[in-house]
Amino acid sequence: MSDETQITRRASLRGIAATGAIIGSTGLTASTVSASEKKVDAAKDVYFKGCHAVAVHLEDDHDEVPIRIRVYDDETDRFENIERTITDEHLLPYPIWEQLPDDYDEKDDHGKKNDDEDGYEDDEADKKKDRKKKDDHEDDKKDELPEWICEDDVEPPKGHKPDGDGKRVWVFNIHQFYDHGIDTDNEIISVEIGDKRIENPNCEEKHRPEYDKKGDVDVDEIGLVAICFDSKRNTARFRVDNDNKKSVTVEYDVYNTDQDGEVTVEPQSTTYFDVEATGSEGQATVRLFYDDDQIDVKASNTQRECADDVTVYSSALDLADEQVQFTVSDNADYDRMFSYYVAETGETGTITVPGDDVSLASFWVHAPYGHASVTLYHHGIVVGKAERKPDLSGPVVNVDQGESYETIQAAVDDANEGETIVVCEDEELDDTVNVDVADLTIRGFHKPTVDGNGNSPVFNIVADGVTIGDLGVTNPDELLGIRVGVGVDGATIKNNHIFEIGPTGNLGVTGIIVGQGNHDDIEIYGNTIEDLEQTDDGSFATLNGILFDADNEDPGTITNVEVSDNDIRDLESTTAPLGIVVQHNAESVTIEENHVEELTADNDFGPGSFTTFAQGISIDSPSTDDFDIEDNTIEEVVSNDGFFGEDIKIEPGADVSGIEIHENNLLSAIGLNNANGNNPEVEAEDNFWNDDDGPFVIENNADDGDVPVPGGGEVDLDTVDASAVTENVDFNPAASSSQ
Repeated sequence: MSDETQITRRASLRGIAATGAIIGSTGLTASTVSASEKKVDAAKDVYFKGCHAVAVHLEDDHDEVPIRIRVYDDETDRFENIERTITDEHLLPYPIWEQLPDDYDEKDDHGKKNDDEDGYEDDEADKKKDRKKKDDHEDDKKDELPEWICEDDVEPPKGHKPDGDGKRVWVFNIHQFYDHGIDTDNEIISVEIGDKRIENPNCEEKHRPEYDKKGDVDVDEIGLVAICFDSKRNTARFRVDNDNKKSVTVEYDVYNTDQDGEVTVEPQSTTYFDVEATGSEGQATVRLFYDDDQIDVKASNTQRECADDVTVYSSALDLADEQVQFTVSDNADYDRMFSYYVAETGETGTITVPGDDVSLASFWVHAPYGHASVTLYHHGIVVGKAERKPDLSGPVVNVDQGESYETIQAAVDDANEGETIVVCEDEELDDTVNVDVADLTIRGFHKPTVDGNGNSPVFNIVADGVTIGDLGVTNPDELLGIRVGVGVDGATIKNNHIFEIGPTGNLGVTGIIVGQGNHDDIEIYGNTIEDLEQTDDGSFATLNGILFDADNEDPGTITNVEVSDNDIRDLESTTAPLGIVVQHNAESVTIEENHVEELTADNDFGPGSFTTFAQGISIDSPSTDDFDIEDNTIEEVVSNDGFFGEDIKIEPGADVSGIEIHENNLLSAIGLNNANGNNPEVEAEDNFWNDDDGPFVIENNADDGDVPVPGGGEVDLDTVDASAVTENVDFNPAASSSQ
């Protein structure tokens, strides 16, 4: 016989919109509570939802229960029977059954997000954009990892006992079984458990096929059809067609196994049944018998899945908020709703996967200690499982992957773009950490110290979008702490303690260096840079807290740069300690709310052989536009063997046209030196010059201790209370007190 009943998929959502999903959010509807609730030997309760779904709550002592669902197909005017065996694996936790929505299109309000992959990426982009706000870093204070991160002895959460005293139900939905969308006119007429038949009161009595109980049975009118295979449970589905006008009972067995059974088929109707497959890909051969004679044999249909292939997997981990994201992949060509259950918490919810070319949707669940085990159901049938159980013991953890590593470099080498690596313990490096993964974040937990151990720099950023934060960084007797490589954009260096770097005897010891070339979107904030040292071995031994290091012939341009809220202190050099140095062309650059203090240049720190100078902020930019220096406090900048210490120095030939210097506390001997007055006038209003009456004006910063004063005479700045400025500085009005 041919397979006259075609099992196809349809995209319409009309049926679900009219009938709802399996069981309403209250468990029972007004139309089903009293009329459809029946007691049977194996079942405590049976509930019908309209004409399309039924739920069965079994007695506790029944592990396997055969059940027969009688369906009427209005299109073919035939009855169809579906025989199933309810086992533990088919049971649905009570919370899911109770909370399934009535409306298939109901928006999901469970979890953190319910978007397709594109939506999720958009959310991530928005979050990253928020983090890049240059006027507010308050979010950093809230960005605290939970205390159990990096702990070896954290106990994973125990399995959750579902609500309702562990109540579990079996749910059957006619749309899912036939896999043809939700506009079918098929209806569940009744359910048989044991010898009890429970009628569905929600469906009208349908036309019955013609019966002839006294007629003969023609075995040619009985046929076996191989329908599909179920890869999830490794079963095969078959159907017996009976075109006789008399009911028949046939036997079957599965070749080469001890599986057998019997199927009763009403007149002019069909009955579906499932068998265990004998191979790993749904293979099974079923023989059909009537009156002990074999009348048909069929191999299972391994070319067709009984249900569309559905996959659920963990796609993201948010340890800070203790949440895990799962993504569902489905190849149906219509929207399908799935329900999920989290074993650790008992959380339930639904997720709708669109029937488009992508067919992906994601949801977030609460995950204590980052642990979450999710079971995915399609109208009561388990279609997938996934879990996320991260290894968080350290010493280095990728919090997105939930994996631990022995070294930072190993974690970086295994990381993907946009992930976060947490350093749990102090580490001495075997080599420089080369950060070559875009948008990677490396952060410390309780600020562990990373020791360069003779390798310089400690961190070398060579990919865009990298963040280094919340770490101690030290490199005694070496040159550099953290370096942003040539032409790298989007680097963020925040909330680090950078200390004890140098001396090296030559070149410039530096805490944070931004290399040559063009750079866009650089943030350096919240860092403490202290105890840096450089001594002279016959070279020009300078020392920098933060350095934007430009090439002399091709300086490049830095744009959208913020240097803020850093503490730079205790820098000592035999030649020149400098707090913040900018040598690039500068567009949209802000240096604000930094505290620079205790910069000391003194030949006595080592074999010094050069005239000393010290500068809190040094600007040597060939061109400037929208360059603001404001709300900084600079003090105790001292040079003992040469020029006086300068809080802000603008080098000769630097472009001052785009520079504004406002509301700073400039408290050292020279508050602002504009190239000894040889540059054009620079705007520097509303600063405090260590005196309510404003600064002391001088011609230049001489190296003999005597500074000529405009109009004649010389003065020793050690005897003057107010900070000095050179000529060509517009300092009026001056602030009357410290900002």
